[in-house]
Amino acid sequence: LRRVAGGPLKPFGFDGTVAVDAGVMGFAGSGAGALAEVCEGFRSWSGENALPPFDLYRDLACALAADTRREELVEECGPNVDSPREWREFLWERLHGLPFALFTPPGLSFTHLGTTEEYVAAVANGAAWGHDPRYDRSAGSWVGPGKLPPGVVCLGSVVDVAPAPRGGRGLSRWLVERSHLTNLSRLGADCVVSGVHDPAGRLRLREGVVACQVPLNRRGDRVVTQLYGVQDDPKRRFCDGTATLFGVPLGDWLAKRGIVADEVWPEVRRDQRSLWNAQLYPVHELHGDWEIVLWLQDEAPNPKGFEAANPRGFEATDPGQIDRWRAARRLSMADIAAQADHACLAERRAELQAKRCVRELDARVRGREDGAFTRLFERLADGDARRFVADEIEALCSSQDDPL
Repeated sequence: LRRVAGGPLKPFGFDGTVAVDAGVMGFAGSGAGALAEVCEGFRSWSGENALPPFDLYRDLACALAADTRREELVEECGPNVDSPREWREFLWERLHGLPFALFTPPGLSFTHLGTTEEYVAAVANGAAWGHDPRYDRSAGSWVGPGKLPPGVVCLGSVVDVAPAPRGGRGLSRWLVERSHLTNLSRLGADCVVSGVHDPAGRLRLREGVVACQVPLNRRGDRVVTQLYGVQDDPKRRFCDGTATLFGVPLGDWLAKRGIVADEVWPEVRRDQRSLWNAQLYPVHELHGDWEIVLWLQDEAPNPKGFEAANPRGFEATDPGQIDRWRAARRLSMADIAAQADHACLAERRAELQAKRCVRELDARVRGREDGAFTRLFERLADGDARRFVADEIEALCSSQDDPL
């Protein structure tokens, strides 16, 4: 069972409803032996070979399901499956037919979001919350001044100014989560911004691009910003031509920029190459030059020159930027998942909570609102958030000629 970190669940959105990431699968006592054999087999396999990739849904759940046929799991999984055939066969023999039960707490509904595109559609439309008209598009966020523009969902974030993003159409959507942005005006339609710390306004995104930023050290000054298309599936294989980047076949994207496949997959077998393990994303300074990664979304270099007009209305890549990218330390999505500094991620969330509270406090004081501010600070989850609040209030006061 998994849920949000420590303490009682707190209201999220409206009417005290909470978001819970949870799943409970129960097994009869007679199944303990089979599960123990799977665990032991995993350890044994890891000692003799490379650790077998393990997919909870495909490998475990499909092996258990009564409707699954052996050939579906073992023989017909297709080229995009990472786990070895022998491992899937081992799971089939140990788990198929094992009795189990699924537990769903009363009053909860189950929503499974398997891709970025499904996640954006569900959250941006409120589908994850049952299309409730009271769905709060700015839950846990500070957006000011003014109202959140139509089509924008902002969760657990701080947006200091909120002009409408550019390029929007009637059904366009934007999702901003766990981020600090100066404004939204440099975001193209249907973008996703996740975990990006950008109070200086460096971020620019073209239509349909995801930007996900991850800190690599405790100070948070060394980061990786991943860029890819909302519709890209990072696990699709390069060898069969199904892998894409920004909606373009990955092979074409590399070739148009003069990048050889071995540059981004120096130690990955050809039949295992995918967007997931391509070393595309340079490590960069949080307060430094972001163009070393932002160029990835730009058009290929124009043979008539970098300054040539671009028919799609976005920048063409400066050829010199590709050389700077080549010289940088680069990571793949798989590397980033393994090297992310989770303590720094937690601190970032606490800092965002603090910024939101202090901005709301400042707005209430400037508006000469009367009443207690206790509830503002009751939302703070931990000591880090409270410490950040003190720092933010001190910085706010020091910036005013007359703080009182």
